[in-house]
Amino acid sequence: MSDPILEVLVQAIDQQGNQAGLDLTLTTNGCLITGTVVGHITWFRMQAALLADSKNPISDVMSQIADQLAEEYDLADEDASNSPSFIHFVDAVHFVGDTQLPNDQRAFWRGRLDSIDGWTLGRLGLRPEPTTSEIFANLTGS
Repeated sequence: MSDPILEVLVQAIDQQGNQAGLDLTLTTNGCLITGTVVGHITWFRMQAALLADSKNPISDVMSQIADQLAEEYDLADEDASNSPSFIHFVDAVHFVGDTQLPNDQRAFWRGRLDSIDGWTLGRLGLRPEPTTSEIFANLTGS
């Protein structure tokens, strides 16, 4: 069973379309995920745009699939009693222990609402990697 308050937030973001986004941090199965929650249609459209911009020859097919999925989701969500089942992040960062994934970029992430253990409003503050001189200064106390 998912958190009804989180469901309401996700549903409100979905209804606002690409006008809404909310920074959120959550835990799921021992992982910490932080990023911006967007509506499912926005998420699919952003995926399609990303694929269309890539040099991958399959990008046109994937873009069409993403557009079709977005349209199907839009039709299914016309029923106001339909509660969301998934949460969609952009600019997501995952932490497993002290490891940040991906470590060189932000990512799209989609997860089941009923798999989320806890959440908080806001994005986790990420610290930049220390420079070599900062590491040396900390080691030497200078």
